[in-house]
Amino acid sequence: MPAEGIQVKGRDISEGGIRLELGNAPTEFLRVNFNIQKYKSVDAFAKLVWKNGQTCGFQYIFLDTDSRMQIRNYVDKQTQK
Repeated sequence: MPAEGIQVKGRDISEGGIRLELGNAPTEFLRVNFNIQKYKSVDAFAKLVWKNGQTCGFQYIFLDTDSRMQIRNYVDKQTQK
């Protein structure tokens, strides 16, 4: 049976990882999927590296080249604002 997805708020997106407002992390390892551009999604595997209250930090352990470039372009645009 496939794992069921949950929707959470993501913050502080970088090439190295993402901060999620998740509450209790269901596991140490997650598959994360999110959209940066309207029709392109980032799909990565990540591990829990820190937790503070309802917020968890995850480090990508697998991120394909296309997803990494999408994140890099997003971060560059955010720093130019």
